[in-house]
Amino acid sequence: MDTSWHEARSIPVTETGCWLWLGAEKGNGYGNVRHGRKNITAHRAAYEAAFGEIPARMDVCHKCDTRQCINPDHLFLGTRTENMRDAKRKMRLSSGARHSALICGEKSGSAKLVVSQVEAIRRAANDGAAPKDLADVAGVSVDNIRRIIRRDTWKEIDKCVA
Repeated sequence: MDTSWHEARSIPVTETGCWLWLGAEKGNGYGNVRHGRKNITAHRAAYEAAFGEIPARMDVCHKCDTRQCINPDHLFLGTRTENMRDAKRKMRLSSGARHSALICGEKSGSAKLVVSQVEAIRRAANDGAAPKDLADVAGVSVDNIRRIIRRDTWKEIDKCVA
């Protein structure tokens, strides 16, 4: 295994055995490196430098779960499904109730309203306001208002993680 590519590009961490990438990073914490005509993650480049070409449709996974690590001894190949199972087993992915708490309410990427608006819509609906009027004021569809009123959406506002 040739590790010469890694030495000038990383700093070893004695306690963990990780070799932390020193170059550019993507916004998600993974190292980023120019490879031919495209950018790839540093740990994929490190794997290729040490072991050769990565087979199609394979992920390069981390045993250590450290995104910046490029130590070939910490890297292994797996399918996307295997990688996601590994991440879920190690609690690196949010799912179920934890996931819902992390992205619920106005933190959801699809949210068009904030908590105070939803609460006001429900109060106004209880006072007899028509869904169409509420939709016009809030700038969302009548169906969206009806789902809010029925609690099909925005079910448990108070349980969202702050």
